[in-house]
Amino acid sequence: SYDRLLQLTSVTANGVCYRFTVEEVVCPPKLRSSLFTTAAVDNIDHNPSSATARDSFHCTGISLVQHPTSESPGHDRGVLILNQSAPTMKTVAPLPPAYTN
Repeated sequence: SYDRLLQLTSVTANGVCYRFTVEEVVCPPKLRSSLFTTAAVDNIDHNPSSATARDSFHCTGISLVQHPTSESPGHDRGVLILNQSAPTMKTVAPLPPAYTN
């Protein structure tokens, strides 16, 4: 049902927000900690010049690449822990002010 979908998405989003509060970083859960990581950031702009084009597109693409070695494989950050004690929650907690300001 829609209510169950809302509960699942809220619990997942709140788990991500909690992990941000603990780790003070937002990144994919598969990234390993204590591992040399590089980032590539680029703007993506599509500004069509066609006479029939109606929209343009602007965003930022971010790629993270980790460089494990046999001496430094990094550490698994573990799975995202979901709060099962609030299964009826259907809202996402607000992000911390440090993230939104």
